[in-house]
Amino acid sequence: MTAYYHGTQYPHGEYPVSMAVLDGVAIQLPDWPWHEALVPYADVYIQTSLF
Repeated sequence: MTAYYHGTQYPHGEYPVSMAVLDGVAIQLPDWPWHEALVPYADVYIQTSLF
């Protein structure tokens, strides 16, 4: 699953999503492959269905 991020903390663009939780989704940041950031649903457009 991928999401398009349009918030203010990270550069806009598509990110792989490793996890979806009630508060938001965990996006994998490209500069640090081992680092994930939890961002609110309001800051992303989900590209594919969660189910």
